[in-house]
Amino acid sequence: MIIDARLRQPLAWLASLVFVAGCAQDAPEQQPVSDDPLVRTTVEGTVRGQVGNNGALEWLGIPFAEPPTDELRWMPPLPPAERDSIRASFEAPDCAQLGNPFSPDYDGLSVVGSEDCLYLDIYAPAESNGGESLPVMVWIHGGANTWGGPGNMSGNRLVPDQNVVLVAVRYRLGPFGWMSHPALRTGANAAASFAMLDLIRSLEWLNENIASFGGDAGNVTIMGHSAGGRNVLGLMLAPQANGLFHKAIIQSGGMHTHSQAEAENLGDAEIPGHRNSSREMFLRLLQLKEVAADRESALKADAGLPLDAKRAMWLSATPEELLASTEKRGRFLRVPDLIRDGVVIPFSGARETFEASEHNAVPTIMGTTHGETKLYLLANPDLVTFEGAFRPSVKDEEYFERIAYYGSAGWKVAAVDEPLSLLSNKQEPPVFAYRFDYDDLPSPFGINLPLIMGATHGLDVSFVLGQFHDREFPNYYYDDSNKESRELLSNAMMAYWAEFARNGDPGDGGSAALPLWHAWTEMAILENLMIFDAGGEQHPRMTSLRIDQDMLLTELEQDTEVRSRRHKCEAIKAINSFRAWGESQLDEAQVKYCD
Repeated sequence: MIIDARLRQPLAWLASLVFVAGCAQDAPEQQPVSDDPLVRTTVEGTVRGQVGNNGALEWLGIPFAEPPTDELRWMPPLPPAERDSIRASFEAPDCAQLGNPFSPDYDGLSVVGSEDCLYLDIYAPAESNGGESLPVMVWIHGGANTWGGPGNMSGNRLVPDQNVVLVAVRYRLGPFGWMSHPALRTGANAAASFAMLDLIRSLEWLNENIASFGGDAGNVTIMGHSAGGRNVLGLMLAPQANGLFHKAIIQSGGMHTHSQAEAENLGDAEIPGHRNSSREMFLRLLQLKEVAADRESALKADAGLPLDAKRAMWLSATPEELLASTEKRGRFLRVPDLIRDGVVIPFSGARETFEASEHNAVPTIMGTTHGETKLYLLANPDLVTFEGAFRPSVKDEEYFERIAYYGSAGWKVAAVDEPLSLLSNKQEPPVFAYRFDYDDLPSPFGINLPLIMGATHGLDVSFVLGQFHDREFPNYYYDDSNKESRELLSNAMMAYWAEFARNGDPGDGGSAALPLWHAWTEMAILENLMIFDAGGEQHPRMTSLRIDQDMLLTELEQDTEVRSRRHKCEAIKAINSFRAWGESQLDEAQVKYCD
């Protein structure tokens, strides 16, 4: 048997599983510049598209801002320059990053992508023209806000099957997109969440130009997964985004934001900063540039430099130097993102902004997957071993499932139940919840994918796009055995998503064959959650399932299947993993079982 090269060692195999994140004005009247349906006009000039693999039209690599390089690094993005020639489609680079941290050739040092990356891709039905007004769905990719890109969407079925316009956006990542430092606050620029400003600029560009591609600037749905979902929530908080979008879909997101203190302070300050705060990064940059020999001398050099000299050093640093100034945890780079700068993200944060009803209130869908954290548990040697250097095997299936349950339920609380409970009480537009349960997966190479991965983080993305191959997960996830079930579920999810984009209510997806998706309610006896599943007796269905942190901790306390103090500690860590709740109950539970 020939073994897929991606399975030859644990991290390489893991790499194959991960994809791993102003007011509207009247759009100018657009006129076609020729009879060629692939040529459309924008404010900056004309663009030529092409026919995609799905038969739809696509325009790739359209600039929506000037490249944020040199003096424009860590500045709000500017509109792109006008041009005389017709711009052809091209595969735009992803934004500068250290690459996919799961990749077998990832070394934590090599920079891929470019700072010249503020481009978007547009996909429209084959018959679309400047006279139509189709719903616009804007995809914001995930990747921990430090890596990734929208990927190739040429094979999606969402556009041709549901008659919508799909837009995929790139935005600055890592320290290029999220940076708070006194030397960079110059003049009127006090922002720190520059990636959010990129997303806002892309929405402004769409407001001006999407009519040329058949889209309705007055009917824009923003949607994102993981970090992209958190960025959708960030747009709901950003005053500059008011009126630029009209619905929101958040897949596996969350409400967590970072304070300026976390983003700027040293790690040993009275209010400790993040390990990749701007001051910690600057100390490392001084050493990389041989201005200082060690941390102590870097602290002295930092104290003696005026702000303009610090700014010059920041701007003169190469992408390689900036990314080398960060500290990784294993293969993972995290920086403070969604920084509460008081410009884009309010100082008060998400919860307080929602409670004060000061957010951009729009119809909203939020959801998670049933096995969110299984993807990450795969890298835990206490839970999973690799046989023959490539075949993962769970050590204790019952314990593995319990830890996955607590982690995934904790994600649901943080990303669905808590925010929707706030929104349902603070805004008039309805909110909706889902959980993705599909785990009808094969067992390639003897690997038990239904157990090890199941309905894990990111698996729902392909179902929403109707594109299973060359996307988030390797092609061997999908074979003849699950073709019927996955296509049935994908068709249902695409129908619900598109109906929501059209009307602000997913309803029955425009099909009497699908169940009515009810809005979220706090009443426990009423159905409030759509379960997405297929295969065997499973099918999309409504249920009543609302949980909160207290309920989850009480369940863990009484759980006889997780008996030992060490195992309860692992469960507590799983509940808090990737969400950084910082709530007092979790702190107390961690002290009780982990300290």
